[in-house]
Amino acid sequence: MIVGGIVNIVTAAVNAKWNRYWGWDLARGILEILLGIWMLMLPTPVITTTLVYIFGFWMLFHSIMGICEACELSNIRLKGWGW
Repeated sequence: MIVGGIVNIVTAAVNAKWNRYWGWDLARGILEILLGIWMLMLPTPVITTTLVYIFGFWMLFHSIMGICEACELSNIRLKGWGW
């Protein structure tokens, strides 16, 4: 999660010139880094019960962001935006 957050922050910084919604990538990166650090600080018994919920929330958040990015690409009329 931490590495994914760093990648999202770098992507947001690189794409800030042409993507007017780059702030969402930045927010996603910051949230991933915070969740990753939080998971590292939890004791092992708590991680085993919490991991399912954290992973589910993370996947739900990524799915919603993917749908939003696909809609933005369709507005640009980019070929293959649905993939």
